[in-house]
Amino acid sequence: MATPKPNIPVKPKLSLNQQLANIGLKQYPTAHDHNCFYAALCYCMYGTVQEHARLRHEIMQYIIQNGDEYSQLITGEDGRWDEYIQRQSTVGLGWGGQIELKAFTEMYKVKVTIYSERNRKHLLFFNKIP
Repeated sequence: MATPKPNIPVKPKLSLNQQLANIGLKQYPTAHDHNCFYAALCYCMYGTVQEHARLRHEIMQYIIQNGDEYSQLITGEDGRWDEYIQRQSTVGLGWGGQIELKAFTEMYKVKVTIYSERNRKHLLFFNKIP
């Protein structure tokens, strides 16, 4: 016979917005396009998404300049360095991911925290590394 579970009240889960509010942050929506990663980073850095194309370019230049290291990470991207560079360098075509995030954190010497809900909303927040 199974032991009955104690009657413990269950606290309702907080929404992502409530969790963010508890730590002094809020959500800022970005367009659902292939620029959203760069727009989110741009908003965190400059308070606007207007320079997302420039930020994408800077990140890709960093990746190209450090190609010996980054080309080793592209195997999951079908292994074609030149195709990866072309796609990711094109505004609205390649979306940002772990590789671009790694480059961003190295370039700007920041720690990025990604907040996420089950429905796949992702929010970025970062602090300067001293």
